[in-house]
Amino acid sequence: MHSPRRGVLRWAILSRWLLILISAISNFIIPDHNATDVFIQPAEDEDEFLNGLHFFDNLVKALLGGLVRWDAQYFLLITKHGYIFENSLAFFPLFPLLTRWLSYFLSYFLYNILTESSIVLLSATIINFAAFLKAADVLYSLSVFVLHDANLAYIAALLFCFNPASVFFSAPYTESLFCLLTFSGMYETLTSNWDVSSSILFGLSSGTRSNGVLNVGFILFKRVKLFVTVLWPGTICPKLESNPLVSLRAVLMWMFSVIVLCMVILIPFLSFQIFSYLMYCTPQDIELTPKLMNYAVDHGLILPSLGGKKIRVKTHWCHSTLPLPYSYVQSHYWNVGFLKYFSISQIPNFLLALPIAYLILRYGIEFFNQHKSMCLRLGLTRKTASKAEGTFRMPANTFVFVVHSVVLTIFCFLCIHVQVTTRMLLSASPVPYWVGAYLIYEGFVSARKAKDKGIRAGGVTSYNVPVAVCTEWKYVNSLEDFIEYFTFMKTQLTCHGKLLILYFASYFVIGTILFSNFLPWT
Repeated sequence: MHSPRRGVLRWAILSRWLLILISAISNFIIPDHNATDVFIQPAEDEDEFLNGLHFFDNLVKALLGGLVRWDAQYFLLITKHGYIFENSLAFFPLFPLLTRWLSYFLSYFLYNILTESSIVLLSATIINFAAFLKAADVLYSLSVFVLHDANLAYIAALLFCFNPASVFFSAPYTESLFCLLTFSGMYETLTSNWDVSSSILFGLSSGTRSNGVLNVGFILFKRVKLFVTVLWPGTICPKLESNPLVSLRAVLMWMFSVIVLCMVILIPFLSFQIFSYLMYCTPQDIELTPKLMNYAVDHGLILPSLGGKKIRVKTHWCHSTLPLPYSYVQSHYWNVGFLKYFSISQIPNFLLALPIAYLILRYGIEFFNQHKSMCLRLGLTRKTASKAEGTFRMPANTFVFVVHSVVLTIFCFLCIHVQVTTRMLLSASPVPYWVGAYLIYEGFVSARKAKDKGIRAGGVTSYNVPVAVCTEWKYVNSLEDFIEYFTFMKTQLTCHGKLLILYFASYFVIGTILFSNFLPWT
């Protein structure tokens, strides 16, 4: 019997190859949709390599070409040319930087085999492939630590491998890298005492996606809880209570640590805003090829301030009291803002995002009902006693995770393009996978409770496999295991569990097909 961690790794690899296969086949069979008003990066010269594309370039294009859709066009352009167009400022730099560095390395070995475009695409795919595998492993470790059950953690990791936004985790997008950094930061927050490593990881996540700045909440929650349970009068040691100077020093050190840790997380985001301001609001010595200049003129794109060759006035946000290019670009180019997406024409997109939103909000409400006393105290209590009603009981120590996912869900529905909700939540929060694992395991829980009324472990119900099937249980590591597991689960799954699997599987396949042919799936 293989370890569950090894099983997770195998299924993560299988899911990525399956997705690439579906993408390649659908891209070959189905003609690409002629999407209007969609950014397409400038075409490369046909004579870039030996006056034509090489066999291996055609192979890379056949396998991975279906992944270069929608926002992937921006990331590949940034990787090759930098932030030469103003609308590209909506995309953060860490992923393009890593892709560029890896492409430089690969070019030493592949410069006479592949063109630059193929090397860049291959580099982006390799980074996302590796990041996805590691993210699955980290999610398993995080789930074991939080849920106290290896079986639930294993199912949660398998759901991650085939999640509804899977195509974005393999395409040249930031989802895999952001997910890895975020989950790793969460795990470090729970297991590390100093929080330096978790702040660095969260800081890197804010340099990958803008919503990475919300991860500051995990550090704040942990440090505030430390203050309430350790430094608050009545809980600190008598020496501190009797010596005001010592107590004041402890509080000041606490405040200093909070500020430093939060700044570590926010600095990458702020640094990118400063970089954007300098590039587009001050003269820069940037050389652009005539082809890129002509492309910008033909498509009405805003270029940086080109030193003495300025071809336009400064963009509007340069004159703002607090110039934030990210907010301006999102609002100006994508019409992002509070309730701006609420229109009848966007109903299909709301329906597209409804399953993941329902999954999180419904169980966010149920979590509140089961842990009401703790929630009303904002999770800042030592005891985590809660009601025992209901088959779904996410542990009380998931409070900050549930709040983070609920807040992010509400923000997505009110303030951004709602169809992005699915991939944003599935790359930023482990809660959807935990909820899904509970739903799938609900049949096992009911059977177990019917036999011995459950097992208590550290104040948290341990949802183990029923005794009757312990001898039959095995982690899925082969096709035979999968068939046996599927047959067994078919008799145990509740209606909610079956709907969840249908949701994950259908979005995995249909989303990959639609995305690979430039059909609406963003």
